[in-house]
Formats: sequence, C-alpha cells, structure tokens
Amino acid sequence: SKKRNLTVGVITVIHTFGRDLKFNPHIHALVTEGALDNRNEWVSSEYIPYDFLRKSWQKVVLDLLKTWFPSNQKVIHLINELYRRYSNGFYVNAEKKMKDAKGAAKYIGRYLARPAIAEYRIEEYDGRVVRFWYEDHQTGKRVDESLPVYEFLFKLIQHISPKHFRMVGRFGLYSRRTYEKAKVVLSLYAF
Repeated sequence: SKKRNLTVGVITVIHTFGRDLKFNPHIHALVTEGALDNRNEWVSSEYIPYDFLRKSWQKVVLDLLKTWFPSNQKVIHLINELYRRYSNGFYVNAEKKMKDAKGAAKYIGRYLARPAIAEYRIEEYDGRVVRFWYEDHQTGKRVDESLPVYEFLFKLIQHISPKHFRMVGRFGLYSRRTYEKAKVVLSLYAF
C-alpha cells in the first residue's frame, strides 16, 4: 500500500554455487511477515502469493538489466527472451517459514560460512585428477565426479567474490539506517 508507506525488513545472502560446483547464482532472503506503516503501526501479512513472488522477482531483475544497459540491443533481446521463456516468472522457492529469530540466523549463517565444497566430499587427488561427490538436488542420489585438477580449481575459484563485495544485504527494517527505530517500535508490540 503506497498510501501507508509500508516498510518491510529483508536480509539477503548471495550464493553463487550449487552442489555440483557449477555457477548457479541465486539469493537467499529472509522477509518479515508484515511491515511498519507511516504511523509506526505494525501491519501483519502472513501470506504473499507465490505467483506474485515469481513475476515480481523477474521484473525487478530484468528492469535492473534494462537500467544498467539501456541501449545494448543484445541485452534488450535477452530480456525479451527471458520474459518469453519464463512466462510464469523466475524460479522462487518460498516454502519455508522460520519459527524464531535463532532459526533464521542459523539459516542465513549456514550460507555465509559455507565453502563451495566441503573437504569431506573430496575423495581422491592423485596430482592430476580430483575425485569428489555431491548429492543431486532432483533425485537425492549421490553423483561421483572426476575432474582434471585445473578444471576443478576453476570451478572453485569462480565462487570467490571480489574484494569488498557485499554478499549480505540488509534492507528496510533491517537496514542500518532504520534498524534501531524499528526495534523500539516493534518492542511495543511484543507482549
């Protein structure tokens, strides 16, 4: 509601890899189930339609591309192609509901401290080939893979973020600018 000037809280973590070490950029986000309005009143909202999330996420991402590359015909063609190919919007997994703040912190922390591959999944290195395994997301089955060492290293190195790149974002009620105010206002609603 634009009239009420609702402000939600969002924490995001950028994650660049999948279990198989491929480049799979995606964002994990925690979103408050409600918002503060312009009178500092809490407005509860427990449900956001899944279709809306998919379409709005697609629009935000593609609008940013359009802003960053306004006259690049290849980008404009790509944007049009992505709208055509993903007519239902981009993939969004919004099934999990956090029960408490500790669980939410644990969820976000899991993605911050996680390397692209855990050491225990690397089974063998003979100086030329690295053998490792991962669990396939679709089937839930173990997949064994062997790669030449330089290909394996490339798969790891591509996930190292540039110096000073922020992997975590805090927005709205969680931003540094409004967090203290939000904390005071929200404490009035806790019984």
